[in-house]
Amino acid sequence: MIPAGVTEIKPYVFASRPYSSNPDQCIGEIVFSNSVVKIGKEAFCGLDYLSKLNLANVQEIGEGAFRECKRLAEIIIPDSVTDIEESAFDWCRALQEINLPNSITEIGASAFSSCDNLAEITIPTMLSTISEYCFSSCSKLTSIT
Repeated sequence: MIPAGVTEIKPYVFASRPYSSNPDQCIGEIVFSNSVVKIGKEAFCGLDYLSKLNLANVQEIGEGAFRECKRLAEIIIPDSVTDIEESAFDWCRALQEINLPNSITEIGASAFSSCDNLAEITIPTMLSTISEYCFSSCSKLTSIT
């Protein structure tokens, strides 16, 4: 868990953490405390073993924040998030379903591109902008509601 009192994860903080063949030495799940409101650019990019993510009270998901987290299969995005920046979840190949909260008004370019196993997405009613290539190369996407 990211401890209480931390309000922002700066860019590149955990990006491409040195690879280990031992999954016990890798970050597999991240739970943010309620104090974290901002995740910087590529802060968690390339974490190979990250599979679960609970964003608690996060308001800003930076560009490429979780890009190339290839085992990321479960994301809990709270109502506090209003937009998802460019490439935020690009190349998260294990992701199968996304339920976006009604607070989301904008999804940035390539935000979910190359999520090969993404089959379902729930689009919020308040969404006003879906940017280019947002769901490109999501070959299994069959349900958009």
